[in-house]
Amino acid sequence: APDVKALGQAYVERDPKTASEIVVPVFDHAGKIWAVFAADSDAPAAFDDMDQRWLERIMKSFQDVGKPE
Repeated sequence: APDVKALGQAYVERDPKTASEIVVPVFDHAGKIWAVFAADSDAPAAFDDMDQRWLERIMKSFQDVGKPE
């Protein structure tokens, strides 16, 4: 969200200084969401498509955690 204030009541504020946020799901080996990675910034529009792609790639590396051998 480039501007969390624009989300109104749909946004659950954790820090009043937050201006933008990126949230990426983390999937388990079965493809189910088991965690959510979130990063906040006090700068508006701090995250872009490249950030999203890299964070998704990094979070994908956790997909085999807990995978049966």
